[in-house]
Amino acid sequence: MTTEARQELAAAIRTAAEWLQVREVKASRRDLKEPARASKVKFDKRLSDLMARHFNAQRDSVQRYLDAGGKLPLPDGLIEDASIQADMTRLLIEAAQDGINVAMSEGTGFDDTLTNKQAAEWAARESGKLITKIDADTLAVVRSSIETYISTPGLTLQDAMNLLPFSMGRAELIATTEITRAYAEANQIAGEQLAKEFEGVPVVKIWYTNEDDRVCDICDQFSGKEIDIADDFGEGISNPPAHPNCRCWTTTSTRIA
Repeated sequence: MTTEARQELAAAIRTAAEWLQVREVKASRRDLKEPARASKVKFDKRLSDLMARHFNAQRDSVQRYLDAGGKLPLPDGLIEDASIQADMTRLLIEAAQDGINVAMSEGTGFDDTLTNKQAAEWAARESGKLITKIDADTLAVVRSSIETYISTPGLTLQDAMNLLPFSMGRAELIATTEITRAYAEANQIAGEQLAKEFEGVPVVKIWYTNEDDRVCDICDQFSGKEIDIADDFGEGISNPPAHPNCRCWTTTSTRIA
């Protein structure tokens, strides 16, 4: 990698950083009828901000490495950021436990001591898996972007910036997807606890969509579908999210014939 190419790439990274800092989070398009909508919107914003900070730290690591004359390919540990793990875990625990509270407020009451513990354990596991996957995807894209920029004559700084995986749009997509997952997982945990405490009473979950033009074909086929708490809605999907940026939700209740 030539000095000139390194300087141009560093400039592109700085441009991306400036764009990221001034980019405002889009207004939430979660359904007005969605349970705990206000809380979910706040969690969406908190998680997207957390991911944006994580991406900033990763971008800075890449830039420092290149400025110092680092060789390609980029090393595996280059974009690791230990500080995000604890922050991600705390945030998902809060979201999942709020999901437990929502489930309790909508259905038959039960002792939430165990469900809150289970929600916290799920959040700890999920945050670890999530960060590992995000970082692996990020490193793969950064490597590919740098190689493309270096090997493609006429590629502009704007082109290079667009190749970098540090956008607020990506942060928002991750946030929406994972907050949807946290509340749906909490609903599942609450439903399973209901089934244990009220043995013999059917416990069901129902899938809801935003019912707007952004609802995909996958989620549309599940809309309003009611199934046993232990079953899948179809295609191996037991709960939202059915895909990245999914905004669906489920509720749990008992059915007494």
